[in-house]
Amino acid sequence: CIPLGGYVKLAGDSPQEHTGGAEEYLSQPVRSRAFIVGAGPVFNYILAWVIFCLVFALSYTPRVGTVLEGHPAMEAGIMEGDIITEVDSRKVDTWREMSGLIQSFQGEQLKIGVERAGKTIFLNIKPDREEAEDISGKKLQISFIGIGRSSERYPLYKAPYKALSYLGRLTFLIIKGLSQIIAGIVPLK
Repeated sequence: CIPLGGYVKLAGDSPQEHTGGAEEYLSQPVRSRAFIVGAGPVFNYILAWVIFCLVFALSYTPRVGTVLEGHPAMEAGIMEGDIITEVDSRKVDTWREMSGLIQSFQGEQLKIGVERAGKTIFLNIKPDREEAEDISGKKLQISFIGIGRSSERYPLYKAPYKALSYLGRLTFLIIKGLSQIIAGIVPLK
């Protein structure tokens, strides 16, 4: 009832259990067995896409609603209505994703890609920092640049495309990470 994953035991899927019945897995032609095995991962992707569609339909876009005076964003030239597309060379799709990258930045100069009037420009910003505590009481340095979000959410018709784009990016990162582990570039642990 609740599609949160599971295990399906196929009849006759091991030589010890195979009795030769026409409905058993090992009695099927290779093409049918490949289809059966591939259906699981395909439906996992479809479920992930549906979930990401919902996430994007409920997410705020990374459009700047307000720029606070006297803060680094205004000094760097960020304007109300700008759409932030990149933070520290990482593409962003939602306000939450963008603000998380800014808050966790610990360097000196933050490179931000901004879409304005159909063109992308890149700005270097030295963020302000503030000390805060996480839920366990540990002290952290939080970076901020002095912007507030707009009330713009992704329209429903854009959510499927954004979800597909995001799913493609995640798939690429997984493949890249696994290939780097196999090549020994990144340690297994």
